[in-house]
This record gives sequence, C-alpha cells and structure tokens, in this order.
Amino acid sequence: MTKKLGLPQFAAVLLLSFGLNAFADKTYDAQFLDKMTEHHRQGVEMAKLAKDKAENTELKKMSDKMIKDQNKEISQMEKWRKSDFAKEPHATDMPPAMDMEPLKTASGASFDHQFIEMMSKHHDDGIKMAKDAESKASTGKVRTFAKNVAKNQSMEKEKMSKLHTA
Repeated sequence: MTKKLGLPQFAAVLLLSFGLNAFADKTYDAQFLDKMTEHHRQGVEMAKLAKDKAENTELKKMSDKMIKDQNKEISQMEKWRKSDFAKEPHATDMPPAMDMEPLKTASGASFDHQFIEMMSKHHDDGIKMAKDAESKASTGKVRTFAKNVAKNQSMEKEKMSKLHTA
C-alpha cells in the first residue's frame, strides 16, 4: 500500500531534494551579474589607463591589482551566468558608459588626482550595487560574491583616499 503525500510533505521532499534555491527567482541574481560584469569592465578600462599613465607608483601597483582581481571576477561572473543563470533574462538597465576622456587627456599629478576621483565614484556605484545584491540575491554564492565585492572596493577606495591626501 502506497501512502500519498500531502502538499506540505511533498514540498518538504522537494526542498530536501533540490534545496531552497530550486524555487527562488534567479532573475535578480542573473541581472546583478550582468551589471557587475559591465561595471568591472569599465573599472578595468580605467585601471589600464592608470597603469600606463599614473605618476604615483603605488597607484600604478594598485591599478595592476585592480585589473587582475576584476578580470578574475569577470571570469567568475561569466561562468556563473552561463552555468547557473543561462535561462534568465539579461539586464536591460546596464550601468552607463563612463566618460574616459578626462583621463585620456590628463597626465602627471593631474592624472592621478582625476583617476582617484573617478575611480572612487565608480567604486561608490559598485559598492551600492553589491550591497543591494547582498540582501536581494536569491543564491548564497551571489550574496557572498556581492559581499566580497563591497568589501574589496571599500578597501580600495580607502587606499585611494590615503594616496589622494598624501
């Protein structure tokens, strides 16, 4: 004799079998990855300019680290987007393109000042986006990733602030 499961028991079996994320709306997570990927690409573009043009050697080192770290994060986000969120719609409200012209035309200490100002603002936007995802993402790995992005960009912003006042 087979015993039928009621709805609460059936839901419990599904949750135990597939985990809580089986029913989560992953659209937010996917679109966060789309937006943060674009945000990081812009940051990498800006950091490449600093790696070549910055006068301050610490700023050059910091830019090199930003490029490496953010390219690694871009690869991770693209991997997750393809493996875990491929069926989710892509973000349509992407971050606006940054005007890099002030950095392209600046040089010396003026470049360093302009870079720190622009990258700090850029990091503010990334921190805001990441903190939002910490509470809204449906998957633990995206929430953890967002928390790490916010932490790392806050630390980079603090370092730039110290270079700015030095």
